[in-house]
Amino acid sequence: MESTIGVRIHPVVLLSIADAYERRQNDSDRVIGTLLGSFSMDKGVVQVTNCFAIPYSIVDKDVQFNAEFSSAMLKLERDVNKTVQPVGWYATGCDISEDCLMIHKNFYMKNFQNPVFLLVDTNLSPSNKISLKVYQKRDLGVPGSTNGSVFLSVNVVVESFELERIAVEMMASKATSNPLLRPPAAGSDLEYLYETSERLLKLLDQVVAYVQSVVDGEREPDNVLGRAITQLIFSIPKLDPEQTDALINSSFKDLLMITYLTNLIRTHLKFLNLSG
Repeated sequence: MESTIGVRIHPVVLLSIADAYERRQNDSDRVIGTLLGSFSMDKGVVQVTNCFAIPYSIVDKDVQFNAEFSSAMLKLERDVNKTVQPVGWYATGCDISEDCLMIHKNFYMKNFQNPVFLLVDTNLSPSNKISLKVYQKRDLGVPGSTNGSVFLSVNVVVESFELERIAVEMMASKATSNPLLRPPAAGSDLEYLYETSERLLKLLDQVVAYVQSVVDGEREPDNVLGRAITQLIFSIPKLDPEQTDALINSSFKDLLMITYLTNLIRTHLKFLNLSG
């Protein structure tokens, strides 16, 4: 792989790293793991779509790295997705330690071509944001002399697929004002459907306002945006209003029946507990 211009990380990677950090052993102050994704050879961009943690230990200042576990996990990942490949590795912490240098040199540089190194600071900043830094090792020196090396910073961006974005928005909407004190409570499906519908109506109002401003001559038309709106309109399924009402009423009746049976069973259990 040539020199990397940028790294794009998906939210599931950050969630997996945070989960591994929360589950770490009591005597460990950081976790490490392998980053999975793909390379864009023409653009010099690395897509990081998944990762897995790797057990390690430090004995007499020597890093004991479980290479067999890493190979087994990589094989399992490739059994699920043939196109995935290791693109680098990650570690939690606020700075690059001697352990990181040893792991990068003795394992990842030997087994993978020019891997990237993601450093995740799990200590939240005052703005409650996780600090992400990506590095790539570069050789220094002149021909015929002993070369050195240095970690150079690489631009990093967090991006998401559509389904990932929806999931992150749902979790963020349920977060409390202080998520460190208690986990977010999961809302019902009806609440989420209501919130999503409200957000969709606001977006539709923005689209209608934009179209009206173009029709009234208040704004210059945008061909790209116009084609996107046209595709959106034609993507809407054409359903008969009566048939749609019948489907909604049928689902609503099923929901009422399930709610009724649930309350009936709950009441019956309370009577059993009282009689017992």
